[in-house]
Amino acid sequence: MKMETTNTSVFSDLEKFVWKAEVLSLSDIAYLQTETTCVTVATLEKFECGQSGWYYDGCSECTKSVTLKDGKFMCYSKHISSEPVPRFKLEVLASDGKLKYKFVFWDVDCVKLIGKSALQMKLDLMETGDFDPLEFPYELDVMLKKELAIRAVFQPNKASLSVIGFKADEVLRTKIKEMFKCEEHTSKIVVSTDDTRDDMHTASCTPTISTSEKQSHADPQTVSDHISITADYDPSVANSALTPSKRSIPETVEELDSAQLSSTKIIRDIKLEK
Repeated sequence: MKMETTNTSVFSDLEKFVWKAEVLSLSDIAYLQTETTCVTVATLEKFECGQSGWYYDGCSECTKSVTLKDGKFMCYSKHISSEPVPRFKLEVLASDGKLKYKFVFWDVDCVKLIGKSALQMKLDLMETGDFDPLEFPYELDVMLKKELAIRAVFQPNKASLSVIGFKADEVLRTKIKEMFKCEEHTSKIVVSTDDTRDDMHTASCTPTISTSEKQSHADPQTVSDHISITADYDPSVANSALTPSKRSIPETVEELDSAQLSSTKIIRDIKLEK
């Protein structure tokens, strides 16, 4: 469902959160084929082992990772840092009760959920002698078992959704879930803006598409905000190649049965609920 706006005055929290985004269930996200900013609701279940553990060495001037080059720490934008800044990057498997999907949470949102920066967590662990870059600290578990409304960017060449914002408010989550069920009628949610935005229109709800229809129609989704503008973005070349954490996840994300997807669609790392 695509949200647009009308010529009134004030945005509500929900309107701002879903603006220029597709409101989709995880099942619908699984069928996307083009870069799409989407909003969904899911419960964070467990951490997945990333290539750089639970944090990466970041630039002191931006959120990109740094590498040691000619005795200097340099990021992709060629900023020089005297010391790297630890920043969270956590891959989390989330579920909506029907399907599981992997999300990447970046530093800003992780700090909001955990209540502590990666630097402070690292210093605390070093002080107690418990620091091991290959182990996920138990303090991170405060993120888990939370149901969140998540705003994320889907990219067809990635195996996960990159999170660019979240809301924990129960009322907002409920309203978003109701938008999943919206079928062939105008949405009751009207997104508002000021009079200067005269190119916007009344919000409407796109008819729900069945699985068979999705398999026979591959209409591209509208590309919304780009990840590099709205999120902490770690360049594809990681700053280090750590081995999997000792708190490694024993289960892997299973792929959907290929029979459920069109042969022209890309199969992504998702897991059906049992």
